[in-house]
Amino acid sequence: VDISRVMTFGDGNNDKEMLRASGLGCAMGNGRVETKAAANVTIGSNVESGQAKFLAKLFGI
Repeated sequence: VDISRVMTFGDGNNDKEMLRASGLGCAMGNGRVETKAAANVTIGSNVESGQAKFLAKLFGI
């Protein structure tokens, strides 16, 4: 799978390169400022089920 077709999620400094490299990098709302800057989009926090809500909206479910 080409990396441009991959969606990634992260919240820490160790996730920045992954978020930049992927086709859609999603930073968690509770993530570090630097991590959010590296992402294409910032979603809800991990305690708010941010990933699940984002995916449900994205895929219309």
